[in-house]
Amino acid sequence: MNKEEEFALGFAKLETQRLKNTTQPYEVERYLTEEFSFNINDDHASTKVYYVLKKAWTEGVLEVFIRNNILRDTLEVKDLVAFDAARFVKLVLEVLKLKLIEEKEAWGLLFLNAQRVQDTFDNAKSFTKSFLKGALFYDILFQSDEEDREEKVQRFDALFQALYERSEVALFWLEEEIFTTLKVAKPDAHQNQIIAMQHLLAQEDKTKLWELIDSFTQEERNASLHQLYVDKKSITAEDYLELPALYPDVSYAHYLRAVYFYHYAWEARGLGLTNTVGQKNYALFYERLRYARADLKKAYALSPHEQTYWAELYNLVKHFKNKDSDHLEEDLYTLIKENAMDNAFCIQRVSHMKKARWGGSHQESLAWAREVVAHSSYGNSLKIILFEVLIEQYKYIVEYDKDEEKAEAIFANEALQKEVNQYFDELLEPSESSSKLRDTLLFWYEKVGDVRRLEKLVKH
Repeated sequence: MNKEEEFALGFAKLETQRLKNTTQPYEVERYLTEEFSFNINDDHASTKVYYVLKKAWTEGVLEVFIRNNILRDTLEVKDLVAFDAARFVKLVLEVLKLKLIEEKEAWGLLFLNAQRVQDTFDNAKSFTKSFLKGALFYDILFQSDEEDREEKVQRFDALFQALYERSEVALFWLEEEIFTTLKVAKPDAHQNQIIAMQHLLAQEDKTKLWELIDSFTQEERNASLHQLYVDKKSITAEDYLELPALYPDVSYAHYLRAVYFYHYAWEARGLGLTNTVGQKNYALFYERLRYARADLKKAYALSPHEQTYWAELYNLVKHFKNKDSDHLEEDLYTLIKENAMDNAFCIQRVSHMKKARWGGSHQESLAWAREVVAHSSYGNSLKIILFEVLIEQYKYIVEYDKDEEKAEAIFANEALQKEVNQYFDELLEPSESSSKLRDTLLFWYEKVGDVRRLEKLVKH
């Protein structure tokens, strides 16, 4: 076993230690059934298992934490990331034992999981502490009686310290980035552009960064500019704040600070439902959004033809309800419809704000998807948006309306089936369809129960 494999597998040691101290034994079949309503004996189980793995990867206990008010002031998001990461390794290994995935696929998932851990943590000690906090949260929420729960919340720090002192797991930590040492597929030209931009962003003098972005074609900027912001890892909050003063005539400088303020606003608000956000948090949220709006409008004024600014500003002004914002929203929407219907970032930004969960409606969202499809040429992967908005409707109805029957009716609607089926073959036609596109198609056709198309997806 090489060091990359040792690192990727090692997180499971913490989960194994946790399971030894629980009263209920770990049975993967029961776990899959209870957590994911997945039966390993179902037809096409090897296809359906990807939904399980994707759900475990994208949601997990972190999603539960976001939806609950327990320990909000005690835990950090990274604590749930660590807990989910360790459980994910255990799940992948168990699914591999059941022969529902191939070994090569399992390693791919494990290495991606390891990369997420490296992106979040600097060392084994930090990861172990976060895992134990996440594990304690899970125990309090799911394995404690109502009477014990409040007491455990009050004693959380002492219980965590006891867990940490008892832990016997010593993790190996890989210092190098896992995909660098593995030397897997080389980055393509688009990835190289992003890497180059983020490297120059970390330098004190940003002149070379602005020159690099200017050298891109419009299509290259459309694909790359929105990926320039890198949080506060290689560049500090203070660096973002002073950019417009240092480069007042450079639109990218104003854009970067705007994106910083946008993320900073969501830090204040949090990811919970509207009724879980306090008044002070909302006040901070809108104060920071106003700063972001001012910077984005300045970037837009300096470079009115930059399509990324159209998309970002459209997304932002939708949060404000006044005449100026409404007029700007209409202008930007017109610009996008007339000039950017082949720009995936613009299309997704509009689609995002037309969703019911962000103030739009199912009808608006579907109408926009149909406009995109009508504009797209044969084989254009943007047509997947039609499947995406219908799946989003299903998830919204389940999550907010609590109406499983109404949600499932979407997949039984023959008119909708006929509408999306006409794009199935052309979406699969490229020899290397993206994994996200395939996951979306798999989800749809598993729900519909279309065995023929599921088999074609598996073979593709």
